[in-house]
Amino acid sequence: MTLKYMLETPPVGEPPIKMLVVRPEARLKLLRELHRMNVSSATLFPGLDGFARSLMNVAELHISSTADPSGGLSHEGEFDETL
Repeated sequence: MTLKYMLETPPVGEPPIKMLVVRPEARLKLLRELHRMNVSSATLFPGLDGFARSLMNVAELHISSTADPSGGLSHEGEFDETL
């Protein structure tokens, strides 16, 4: 479901936009998954600033993967959806 669709046809009785709260221990897993799908600051915000921010995330992912052999992918149910 796209943001445009959600704004044009909001469900009755619900706000059209929801906030996803990510627990700190799930952050790296989510960053890794977004990176795998080529969703990063560099692709969302073209330019030097977006590129620099994406490099910080790549460095953080690299450091975490060398520190934790499992890559921090052992948790389930780490995402809370709130309104």
